[in-house]
Amino acid sequence: MPKIWMLKCLTDEMFSLWIKKGIGTLGFKEIGDARDYETKDSLLIRCDSVYANEMPIKRIQIESQLWKFCKETSKKDMVITYRESKEQYYFGIIEETYKYLPEILEEEPNILKINWLEKCVPENKISTEIKNYLNTAATIFQVIQFEDELSNHYQALNDGNDNIDESNIVIQLVKDVYSHNERLIKKLDNIELLIVIRELVKVMNYKIKNEIEDSLSYFLDLSFLTPIGTRSESLKMFIVKDREVMQFKDIEHLLTLGTRIAIFSVEGFAASVANNINSEEVTLLDLHKIVILIFKYYDNFSVEVKGILNLKKVYI
Repeated sequence: MPKIWMLKCLTDEMFSLWIKKGIGTLGFKEIGDARDYETKDSLLIRCDSVYANEMPIKRIQIESQLWKFCKETSKKDMVITYRESKEQYYFGIIEETYKYLPEILEEEPNILKINWLEKCVPENKISTEIKNYLNTAATIFQVIQFEDELSNHYQALNDGNDNIDESNIVIQLVKDVYSHNERLIKKLDNIELLIVIRELVKVMNYKIKNEIEDSLSYFLDLSFLTPIGTRSESLKMFIVKDREVMQFKDIEHLLTLGTRIAIFSVEGFAASVANNINSEEVTLLDLHKIVILIFKYYDNFSVEVKGILNLKKVYI
């Protein structure tokens, strides 16, 4: 059965080359032809030798990426890539399996022949859950979730259907507005983001009792103020500062605090997080949910925060 792969392209120049030549590529030219190594262990030994100055985990990651690209991809597998500058997802089908061709591309000689579709899917048509899932640190990985949805996107493109129902133009416009503002929030620096979150919890009637910053997150100890001014609920909120999708192992230790917690991650959460938490005790706030709250409470924000957000009201 054909598999689905996410293959990341890091530059616009490389992306244009992929589309023009109908290929997908991977670096690590120093390793040579990966077909020379019959087992993962033998390939890892080669990586250990060539990249001896790298940390062991880095060498393992290189071996894993090369093995997937060269040994596990197959003809007729689907490949997805993301063009960050245009915020678009491209789909293709592998026509020829791995070849080592430094004469075609010296810096990225590991090559798959891929039939890329000319049309693409704008980021705002991909659900937040799928975007979070696809946005991992790995250069190549097999997609084992959301296969049906992604296959449907490919089929719609291949059939020449732009997947927009004219009767749902207003719904699509609303999605576009949310997506645009998600990108604006995503570009805030850590200090601006913290100012916005502080203001948001304040207008939601929470009071900050304590605030701690470490290298990984901001921690806000909150109490909810009732309309008559009494405190009725405590909530610990963690604002993740790094820009990677959160895995369950990243927050597992927070589940032992014995109190309600909320976790905000700009890049969202892996499926493993939602599958392993009690939603009554833990609230997960990805970028989309934060934007919804910002829209809801925007009129109550201070001039400073409105200046940071720089949003404009539109009427649909």
